[in-house]
Amino acid sequence: MNKPQRVVVTGANSGIGLALIEQSIERGDDIVAVDLKTDTLTLRYSHQANLHNIQLDLSKPEGIDTLFDFLNEHWGYCDIFFANAGFAYYENFANQALPDWKRNEKIFSLNTLGPVYSWQKLKQLNSGRPAKIVMTASAMAHIGLPGYALYSATKAALHSFVNTLQWESTQPTGIVMVYPIATRSDFFNSAGSKAPFPSQSTQTVARKIFKGLDKNKQRIYPSILFKIYWRLAQWFPFLTTIYQKIEAKKIL
Repeated sequence: MNKPQRVVVTGANSGIGLALIEQSIERGDDIVAVDLKTDTLTLRYSHQANLHNIQLDLSKPEGIDTLFDFLNEHWGYCDIFFANAGFAYYENFANQALPDWKRNEKIFSLNTLGPVYSWQKLKQLNSGRPAKIVMTASAMAHIGLPGYALYSATKAALHSFVNTLQWESTQPTGIVMVYPIATRSDFFNSAGSKAPFPSQSTQTVARKIFKGLDKNKQRIYPSILFKIYWRLAQWFPFLTTIYQKIEAKKIL
């Protein structure tokens, strides 16, 4: 049995975040769950004494600052921080009629800048105490998927940041990257599409994440199918081209 830890999960009210909450409860962790809405969490876990629900907008620095003020006041440190909050637009971005800076900024603020800023705040909170921040990237960090231009870009930027950061530090960064494929959840419905093939359940993804953490992995690929595909694609790039052409036909 793993020792209970102090765990933060963002984007906790649905999808992978909710599945991470369920796994954390089973492990006996003390949990802070953060989302814009916490109705599902409240409905399911109002009786859970070790679960604290907080409603915050993590696409703004003020929201993240408020979260870490709470952590500092109630805990003083955090063992695992799941930077999982994120969203997508499903669209033909090339055919967008009008430029919209605020709309573009919002998705990068939550998906990319939020995890980066949270990592900096976590280091400040823990003051040298070891901690892990688990950033939910996506298989789209490796493969730009038509219909998800902005989302793919936010995850590719996060991937590149972490990949570069490891060369700038003489000490472990504490960052763990997760690259899930599509999940069968409300994520894609909210984006305006159906989950592309292949897909996994959120429970499977959460279980694979904790398994990877227990093994001290720095990169976690919950889908074995994607791992095999990605290795083959390095040698046979046409595999990715075929997949992208198939997905592009859906939005053209």
